Amino acid sequence: MMRAILAIDQGTTNSKAVLVSETGEVLARGSAGVGISYPQSGWVEQDPRRIFASVCEAIETCLNKASEVTVEAVGVSNQRESVTVWDAETGEALGPVLSWQCRRTAPDCERLIAEGHLDRVEALTGLPLDPMFPGSKFRWLLDRVPAGRRVHLGTIDSWLIHCLTGGGRHVCDASNAARSQLLDLNGQVWSEELGQIFGVDIAMLPEVLDSSADFGTTRGLPGIADGTPIRSAIGDSHAALFGHGAFKPGDGKVTFGTGSSVMTTLPRFIAPQNGITTTVAWRIAGVPTFAFE
Repeated sequence: MMRAILAIDQGTTNSKAVLVSETGEVLARGSAGVGISYPQSGWVEQDPRRIFASVCEAIETCLNKASEVTVEAVGVSNQRESVTVWDAETGEALGPVLSWQCRRTAPDCERLIAEGHLDRVEALTGLPLDPMFPGSKFRWLLDRVPAGRRVHLGTIDSWLIHCLTGGGRHVCDASNAARSQLLDLNGQVWSEELGQIFGVDIAMLPEVLDSSADFGTTRGLPGIADGTPIRSAIGDSHAALFGHGAFKPGDGKVTFGTGSSVMTTLPRFIAPQNGITTTVAWRIAGVPTFAFE
């Protein structure tokens, strides 16, 4: 049996899977559409169950194309800033995925700006008060959860890892956490202050891990042995920066997808300026690498 790594890329319009051999050869590819809804003007959402189903379909297609392959490990990249909520005990999805494209919380962001929170939020997170980013979206989701439910909140990587592990882990990586608008970039921890600003209990958020870490093991995935380790997770644009080998300060990349991203590696944390955001590109061995976007 040939040993391979399974790479999953969960995007806005499609989920993709790729099997890569120990020598770096691409053995097979698979993809499946996700679907997207526009309930009203400016609102953009997806079904979290369909997102995971599309990942499973992409994996199945991939495995069907490659015979005599053993998956040794799994890695995940994902669309960023899209978030959802699920029951902490049953794993049941309790709301839609609010897409990074969704503008439904624009009035909430305007209120927070009027209350004088813009500078502080930007200083802590590297991100502006804009409905693209999840802080206000988390609150919107929580306001529609039935009373008495104990819930988990998360970015797409945390939802996928929850599903891939059969509900075994509630974790995310530092690059996705950095796009949540609730992470203190300098301290690399969830911020109680930001939680109070956005009205989010940070205890509901996932544990933040390095981009290369132990994210748990698979359970119940057709074609993949239970106990297969998930060894990496990272936001898709950050994965592109890493994949292009942009490791030196000043190195950069441009991604053209459903959304387009220009990202440049930084020598250290530098405050956002002139409409450019600051983010965590990746975190390895506890050390974050920062980037402008």
